[in-house]
Amino acid sequence: MVEFDLGGALVSGFVATVAMSSMMAMARMAGMTRMPAMPLVLGSMFTGDRQRAVQIGLLGHYLMMGTAAFGAIYALRYAALDIDTWSAGLAIGAIHGAVVGAVVLPMMGRIHPRLRIRSGRDTVTDEGGVLLITAPGFFGRAWGAMTPMGIVVGHALYGLVSVLVYTALA
Repeated sequence: MVEFDLGGALVSGFVATVAMSSMMAMARMAGMTRMPAMPLVLGSMFTGDRQRAVQIGLLGHYLMMGTAAFGAIYALRYAALDIDTWSAGLAIGAIHGAVVGAVVLPMMGRIHPRLRIRSGRDTVTDEGGVLLITAPGFFGRAWGAMTPMGIVVGHALYGLVSVLVYTALA
């Protein structure tokens, strides 16, 4: 029986966030996506200053969202459903990625103050001293053709790492 453990949830959420963020960074470096780093996207909701946005976004992405919120949510799922297999972690993560791609990313363009529908190669620009990010659209397609797959695979990786770390700590 898998039981909920907050400490394990936080550790597994942090490790999974590092793994997913590393995969996203490698995909950007390999030219597979133009998706901006999530700390920049998240932090720019609060400020137009690129450096401060990254600082705020690092705290929000790694600690609040990836570690605390989703670490706890995933661990609660594992405990509630008595899940401790890598395949279940992959499936939960992939479903999460599908929801993010189909619902959250399209919605971001409507609520994020610095996301704009724009065309062109650069997804992040400082136009006239104003930080602007291309709105991702459905499954992040505005950030590149391989971005939709990356969103699902990245979240599946989060689920895989999360369940493996969480159950190893239990």
